[in-house]
Amino acid sequence: MSNKNISVKVKVGVLIDALQKALAVREERFAKNEKTEADYKKAQEKWQADFMKSVIASVKNGKAKPESVTERSRWGNAPQDDKTAVVELTLNIPKALLTEQPKCPDTYREWEYRADKEALENAIRVLEMADNEVVSTSTYHSVVKYL
Repeated sequence: MSNKNISVKVKVGVLIDALQKALAVREERFAKNEKTEADYKKAQEKWQADFMKSVIASVKNGKAKPESVTERSRWGNAPQDDKTAVVELTLNIPKALLTEQPKCPDTYREWEYRADKEALENAIRVLEMADNEVVSTSTYHSVVKYL
């Protein structure tokens, strides 16, 4: 195989439009973060409640086999209560009785969004000031990761 340089000629207007669309996609994705995280939190809380019910039912119907029991001390800033104790119970439960935990959403982190937004806006601003009708391969290569 030979290494040949590829020469790409892309019209500035086409590249600006593509970058503006990429920026709009990122803004929309970032705007959905709050709702996505709230939905995940609700699903996680529901799963935890269902999980606890399933474990308790498994203990009651004898499908859960106790492995160990440990009394835990309260450490740090935990309130001391002489009327209750913290007990940790390890059970062996058939996996078929448990539901799958909700998947953590792939949220768009604020620092990542700000960096992408700044890079896209800067690229658009520079390309709008360009006199040329087409961009060079190196210019295209530097912004292609955002498309």
